[in-house]
Amino acid sequence: ILGREIYGYPKKIAGIDLKRNGIEVEGWTERRGVRFLTVHAKLTSKWNDESAQEVFAEMFKDNIDLVVYNFKYFPAPGGAGGGVGFDYNPRLIREVIQLRPNNVEMGEAELVLQSSEHDPWGDVDVVRVLGASYSVGNNTMLPGSVVAEVDQNEFAPYAFMKLDNVRQLAMMSS
Repeated sequence: ILGREIYGYPKKIAGIDLKRNGIEVEGWTERRGVRFLTVHAKLTSKWNDESAQEVFAEMFKDNIDLVVYNFKYFPAPGGAGGGVGFDYNPRLIREVIQLRPNNVEMGEAELVLQSSEHDPWGDVDVVRVLGASYSVGNNTMLPGSVVAEVDQNEFAPYAFMKLDNVRQLAMMSS
């Protein structure tokens, strides 16, 4: 429950698969019969983009404290005061995740995004895939904090990450 309820991670129910066979890794995410994200990687120790590989390798020399920001919000049943559909003003949450990799492998990657009625990932223009990393280790989600609150009406157009139907978003914004 830490991810969504406490830190505001945008979760939806999906089928997720990640398989490794030697240096080959394939992963995908699928919802409602549509595989909207597929990644293929070869852990050859060389990335698609050598300059990115150097930066990434430098980052993972030591342990990393990754700062993550998420908006935490919950749609209200039947709308809330004034017709806006949130339980409370959306809150910007700051959280630190300690990444403690035991093993990190890098390689070349291909990424395929596909849209569905409920997940518009295919609208994202993949300009260039830098490469892939595959790691095994221990991550710790540290206590977070609320750093800001935003107006419900201003936030409503961006509240699609927890909804399966764009019509729900229109109802929340009206």
